[in-house]
Amino acid sequence: MPLGAEVFGPGQTGVLLAITMRLTAVVLILVVTGIAKGWECNAGCTENGFCEKLGKCRCKPGWQGENCDRCVPFPGCLHGTCEKAWQCVCEEGWVGSLCDQDIRLCSSRPCAGNATCIETGEGGVPVHLSPRIHR
Repeated sequence: MPLGAEVFGPGQTGVLLAITMRLTAVVLILVVTGIAKGWECNAGCTENGFCEKLGKCRCKPGWQGENCDRCVPFPGCLHGTCEKAWQCVCEEGWVGSLCDQDIRLCSSRPCAGNATCIETGEGGVPVHLSPRIHR
């Protein structure tokens, strides 16, 4: 006895097979033509996002912005930015995994009195200019 014959009467299994074949053909056509791929996003949606609904770009974790083109820095990153998701690339004068350690020599105010501190940028000792010389 063919599969499904106990549910369907004689001759009805051929109808079921024909319906199944037609539905399979429709699904294949939809997949091949791309209709079943989902919504199309606007041209600006980057590879960091995907289309959630028509024209709306939804960002993958670690990315933000209308077109998912701005990375999200690592949580707690104080004086840094990112180039890729979850990075913390320190600004000049800052170090550490969270860019929270100040290595600028003059930020600790090492000059006595009203002297002006100038960093040479060479990683050496800061230059102290007294107010009399600075005038």
